[in-house]
Amino acid sequence: RRANSKRRNAQVLRWWEPIHAPLTNEIKVVRSMQQHDTDNTERQEVLSAYMAVLMRVRSEITLAKHQDLTPKGLQAKRVESGKPPYPNDLTHWSDMVPEKVRTQIQEAFDSLPYKPKAKRKTPFERGNTD
Repeated sequence: RRANSKRRNAQVLRWWEPIHAPLTNEIKVVRSMQQHDTDNTERQEVLSAYMAVLMRVRSEITLAKHQDLTPKGLQAKRVESGKPPYPNDLTHWSDMVPEKVRTQIQEAFDSLPYKPKAKRKTPFERGNTD
């Protein structure tokens, strides 16, 4: 029984890896961004709001892992409870963010003033693996 449980847990982790790894990377990037230009309160507020969304998604994924739910299992459980399914068949962590929240965060990033020679952050960006 224990060996089967370990195998099942390892399989669940493998199913979540393509979703969890980019999320972890995004959290690291935003944490790094929060360390710079700390006197710009507007920028810090936008980054904090984005970080809160990232942490909420990470906690949902962690909870699903502890419940031995694969991404497809989480999708099925969500539909079972009467909620609409995640878009794109839950292939990326940003699919777990409601469209309303995604739009608010995007607008907040767009409202930040332009800074010459500085790269602008695009929230909820999908990597080139899609």
